[in-house]
Amino acid sequence: MKGIIITSPGLESWIYIPKGINYTLGTKFTAFWIKNTTGITLQSGKLDGQQIINVIDLPQGLYLLKLQSEEGIITKKFFKN
Repeated sequence: MKGIIITSPGLESWIYIPKGINYTLGTKFTAFWIKNTTGITLQSGKLDGQQIINVIDLPQGLYLLKLQSEEGIITKKFFKN
C-alpha cells in the first residue's frame, strides 16, 4: 500500500500515514481499526490530524489494518516483529 509505512524499529512500533495521502482522487482517511486474524478489534480510533498509530503494545503476530475514508474501507495486512 503506497504511502503507508508500517515499521517496528527496535523498541518503537508504529504505523505512519502521511497527511494528504491519495489512493483514489482525494482520499482522506478518517478512522482506523487493527484486528487480529480472527477478526477481533484490538485497537481503533479517529485519524483527524493523527498520522501515527502506536502499536507497541501489540504482541508479535499478523494483523489487519482497516482504514476508512469517504470512498470506503481498505484493508492492509501487516506483521509486527
